[in-house]
Amino acid sequence: MGSAFTISLPINNSKENAIYTIDEVTKSNILNSINIEFSDIYDL
Repeated sequence: MGSAFTISLPINNSKENAIYTIDEVTKSNILNSINIEFSDIYDL
């Protein structure tokens, strides 16, 4: 299996974070989706 990494993202401006374990294969796709999906929130 490939290595994995964890990211935490705020949900609905809550102090609680959702933690995702993501396969290295889909890492770039997930990060790209996050950058697009959360661009309005974080003003990227």
